[in-house]
Amino acid sequence: MPNQQLYDYIKQARASGASDDQIRQALLGVGWPVEEVENGLSLAPGQAQPVIDPNQPLFLLSGPTLLVRSLSFYWSHFRHILGIIAAPLIFVVLNLALILYGAPPIFALLAILIFLIVNYFSYQALLYMVVNGQMDIGSWEAYKKGAGFILPSAWISALAAITALGGYFLLVVPGVIISILLSQPVYFLFSRGDRGMSALIKSWYYVRGNSSKVFARFLFVGLMILILYFVATVVVGIISFSNIQSVVGFAGNNGNTANQSVQSIVSTLFVNPIMLIYGYLIFQYLIKTKPEAIPEETKKEIKKKIVIFMAIGVVGVVALFIMMGALLTGFLKSVFSAPMSTSLIFSGPPFGLIGLFFNFR
Repeated sequence: MPNQQLYDYIKQARASGASDDQIRQALLGVGWPVEEVENGLSLAPGQAQPVIDPNQPLFLLSGPTLLVRSLSFYWSHFRHILGIIAAPLIFVVLNLALILYGAPPIFALLAILIFLIVNYFSYQALLYMVVNGQMDIGSWEAYKKGAGFILPSAWISALAAITALGGYFLLVVPGVIISILLSQPVYFLFSRGDRGMSALIKSWYYVRGNSSKVFARFLFVGLMILILYFVATVVVGIISFSNIQSVVGFAGNNGNTANQSVQSIVSTLFVNPIMLIYGYLIFQYLIKTKPEAIPEETKKEIKKKIVIFMAIGVVGVVALFIMMGALLTGFLKSVFSAPMSTSLIFSGPPFGLIGLFFNFR
């Protein structure tokens, strides 16, 4: 039996229309232990409503239907979403302007670096707003709330990436499967407060048995995004250049950079929010398919598999660095042992490549 105060709070919150995710986040935010919160949610009466889709059925919707619902939510809350993504958008546009007007490359690189940092912050803020159903809390408040998840989210992403990498080192198929199994941990972090290995275990547990369905939905939306990027590239080419090569993105450094900047704008303004909402709709379905409490034996089994693939990933990365170091050492020995002038050395690789990089515009 949960703490009576906790029990009464959950019952009243549900009666007022709050979702379980909102209740959970509020309780975790004031220090209630995860176990007590989950126990209270499972025992307290009342039926919570999902944040995005109160009519979500007990089967996974088709890819097109999920995309339509994601778009509907996006457009109905566009003003709030734009308030979050405005900051990274400014730096993308600034980077494009710096390049097109011939600013020194170092300024463009600085703008890219700032964009990457701000974009990551904005993504956490948007996650907080969407997952907790607080679309009207204001941009600054969302950034403050999302900032508390930056390190846990980065840690979860790093663990998931190294685990999936372990699968890719065993050929492509295991890596794809693990990537699908570990596609949901950030939603568990933001909605249930699960961190690190706990979030990975829950993602694996809920996706397992539905992995082919989840893969098909993500494959569909991925193809739609590729088409969108291609259309954006073609439009930029038609507008900016006069020869047929530029239309497909081969008009030189300026054309490529313009295409990349436009693709960054499309990603920030449209793709990232839609993918976040799309993934959360899948998450809402998955958490209805299995009991909330994961059996201890199942936890141990999943954790063992994750640790094994994670170890393979770490060993693989270390091996790659060793191989790259050996190749680079051999290359440098061959360059500096050959008779050539100083000017030739510093005009060739790797210095020539560095110079080419800083003259990408």
